[in-house]
Amino acid sequence: MLTTERETAGEQGPVMRNSEPPAHARARRKSEAAAVRTHALVRLDRITRTDDFTFRRKRLDRHHKADLAGHIRGTGKPLDPVLLWRDASAEDGDAAPLVLLDGAHRIAAYKTANWSKPVPAIVLTCDRRAALLAALGHNARHVLPLSQMERMDAAWRLVRETVEPPYTRAEIVGLAAVSKRTVNYMRRRWAEMRAADEEPCGEWFRDRSGRVNDYEMALDMTDAQRHREIEALATDIRDVLDRRKRPEKAILVDSYAVNEAIVTALGDPRFKQIAEWFVGGRDNLDEWVADVNEWDDADDGDDEDAPF
Repeated sequence: MLTTERETAGEQGPVMRNSEPPAHARARRKSEAAAVRTHALVRLDRITRTDDFTFRRKRLDRHHKADLAGHIRGTGKPLDPVLLWRDASAEDGDAAPLVLLDGAHRIAAYKTANWSKPVPAIVLTCDRRAALLAALGHNARHVLPLSQMERMDAAWRLVRETVEPPYTRAEIVGLAAVSKRTVNYMRRRWAEMRAADEEPCGEWFRDRSGRVNDYEMALDMTDAQRHREIEALATDIRDVLDRRKRPEKAILVDSYAVNEAIVTALGDPRFKQIAEWFVGGRDNLDEWVADVNEWDDADDGDDEDAPF
């Protein structure tokens, strides 16, 4: 059952805003223009989730969820409206499933805070094509924007979607924030895969062929985006090596074994690249290695002369 949001006007929590690029805003508004928007209060058990409208690779951010849950407990007020989709072609009308397009952290926070009341929502009644664009547009502009890889996967999904009319290049570029060249490359790749009867896995970095697009992806990144990706990758690596999070891996207490595993996993070429980066270039690396060898030779000599 849906009730009008006007019943609780003025009781919502702080608005979660983030700067939205003009191209995103234009594409998002255009995608929602054909949808009927309804402000409503919706019971949590009416809301369903599906991977079809999920653009994030990672699970929910537990810290963000905890912050939102703390706000709910502290104020007793709901958060910003979540975005839901009702299929315009559904025969059961108001009883049709309400699919979550944006607001996964908010829904999780409500459940963590044991919120029992209906939650504010904006319900879009439209077709699947408009719903996908709306989901991508809202995920790209809120507090936790999509990462570079998630945006690439989102663009790749829109390229492959069998909707009518097909998504235009401008729509994909505007909402996924990738370059026109990248979309063109994805379209060519998708045509190749269909001709070869290849099944996509859905992850662009796996589905793309060759290395030509690696440079394009790097060009699409701003310095801030690249920094966020580096931080996320560093966190993933730390989690793998953290013995507190992986108590079943007894080997993690042996630092020498961990170091050897890292070097083995990276391989000699990658480890050499890291070493060159660390010391400031190939010439500095050669000099550093020479110094280390001299220190080792000196230590060996001292050991031979030692009386013990």
